[in-house]
Amino acid sequence: MALVNMRELLKEAEAGGYAVGSFSVANMECIRGVIAAAEAMPRHGHHADRGGAASILAALSHRAHDARVAQNQEEYSIRYEALSARFQETKDKYDAVTAEIAQRGIRRREFGRFIHSLEGPCRRW
Repeated sequence: MALVNMRELLKEAEAGGYAVGSFSVANMECIRGVIAAAEAMPRHGHHADRGGAASILAALSHRAHDARVAQNQEEYSIRYEALSARFQETKDKYDAVTAEIAQRGIRRREFGRFIHSLEGPCRRW
């Protein structure tokens, strides 16, 4: 099937009194539905070579690949799990560092109280 300029296709469709379909599809099931509907449609006259399933399939072939990729979630799941593991590892490191900083602050305050408690007796000397 040869590619045809849309302007030429619409001009011919208007002159011939027939419609040109435009289909937005989101997944493989939609593509299959459009093709099934096109195959069920009657074909009239010399326009049959541009209508029907062959025409729609050619127009939507790039969508089929995207739909198969969308249906195959295995790679997505693997990447998501790896990202989740890295996030958890980073969060654990952050929590450890935060806990250490808090512990050092507690020790600093305790040391300050200890020094303050020694200042009283040391001043008497």
